Amino acid sequence: FRDFVTDGVNGRVFDHEGPEAAARLAAVLETTLRETDTRRRLAAAARASVQRFDYARYADMLLEDFATLAPLTQS
Repeated sequence: FRDFVTDGVNGRVFDHEGPEAAARLAAVLETTLRETDTRRRLAAAARASVQRFDYARYADMLLEDFATLAPLTQS
């Protein structure tokens, strides 16, 4: 998800691996729920960043990236 979420900017990220993953998630959620201003700022940034990942726009971005990696030849 780090392609889509920048911790503290448009969401929260936590280490989801290992035996303490549930506790880390709970801590992040608890902090986010308590910090109203932070939660509102994250939500606003998430709404703005989601526009970058509209299916059609994201597909165009991927095609542009692919084109730079393997330029298409015209026949």
